[in-house]
Amino acid sequence: MPTFLADATPLGPTEVRGVDDALLFGRQQWQALWAGFAAQFSQPALIKLAELTLGSKAVHSSQIHGWSSGKLRDPSPKLMMAMGELNLAIAKANGVELTCRYRCPEAHAKLWEGKTWLKDAQGAPLGPAEVFQAIAGLIDLQVMSDRFISSDHDEAVSKALGKYLRVELAKQEIDWMDDIVDLRQQSTCIEDLLYGKKVKGAIILEQLDSLAGVIGKDADQLWAVAIQPVLKELS
Repeated sequence: MPTFLADATPLGPTEVRGVDDALLFGRQQWQALWAGFAAQFSQPALIKLAELTLGSKAVHSSQIHGWSSGKLRDPSPKLMMAMGELNLAIAKANGVELTCRYRCPEAHAKLWEGKTWLKDAQGAPLGPAEVFQAIAGLIDLQVMSDRFISSDHDEAVSKALGKYLRVELAKQEIDWMDDIVDLRQQSTCIEDLLYGKKVKGAIILEQLDSLAGVIGKDADQLWAVAIQPVLKELS
């Protein structure tokens, strides 16, 4: 059973709120933060990195998917502690000066090299305590957004967005197959979308401005016309 009531309102740390309001706030902000982090890894890669770094099988595919989809509402203390420690290790391995109990495996640099990490509102890496505080809504990560694409909806959103982009490019008499090299320079994910392939929602959100610019629109317009209707239909 979820730990918060169905009629709770997501309220931040500076607002007058109850426990359920705080937990819902934390769940929503964690989803937004986690989506961008998890999009960098395949599930097997993140699981392997966690096991090699921590020496423990503390992270599982169902948990990764649960956080990405918003279905994991009550993460265990072990998972939150493990993710905080792993996050610090990733940050340190990529050049951040901090104290950390664990080290990412040098022999498997491809798993962590160049990856970003979970950060608080000031840009500091989240450790175990901060991961708990974020999920519980005790701190404000300042990542709240009305735009969120669950991993369960990646495929449907990708197909709809790709179709919309193809139609709009055709209206502008742009042959996207001939111009794909130029389009790819504007957005690294546009080629997959135009070819009807699945793109992770976090990547779509990250590149929403550039995708909209390709067809002469802004991100709000593209979201409202091509993505939001799909999400409403699926909800």
